[in-house]
Amino acid sequence: ELGDDFDELRWMIPNRLGALFLGYDRMERAEEAFREARRRARLARAREGFVRVGSNLGALHLKRGRLDRAREHFENAREVARTTGDVLNQARIAINLGVTAMKSDELEAARTILTEARQIAREIGWDEGLEQIARRLEDLDVLLSE
Repeated sequence: ELGDDFDELRWMIPNRLGALFLGYDRMERAEEAFREARRRARLARAREGFVRVGSNLGALHLKRGRLDRAREHFENAREVARTTGDVLNQARIAINLGVTAMKSDELEAARTILTEARQIAREIGWDEGLEQIARRLEDLDVLLSE
């Protein structure tokens, strides 16, 4: 019997489907899938689902240029990640918040957020994240020099 474990994971399928749609720029379909994933995560009280789906909704709105909505989803997801001690997703979300701040011309805020992400990535030994953050900080330096 699959039971509670299965219920907690039901959000994963529409979340992955949404990520696929997002990768192919099928925004409406991606948003539908993410909304279904969020509904399922809410029903199952799956905190990991809230974090991952919220982050994906943030990415969707970031890609659409809806920066305030992106920030809102990222901040909500980061808060849940903090309450559950999910430091890897805290760092991932902080990178996205840094990019959102850069696109919003909030360059000093972007630096602060990316520096926080770098600190977390160092603490947990997330090399891939450190590389991503270094690239974003280089992008930020270019913007600040213009």
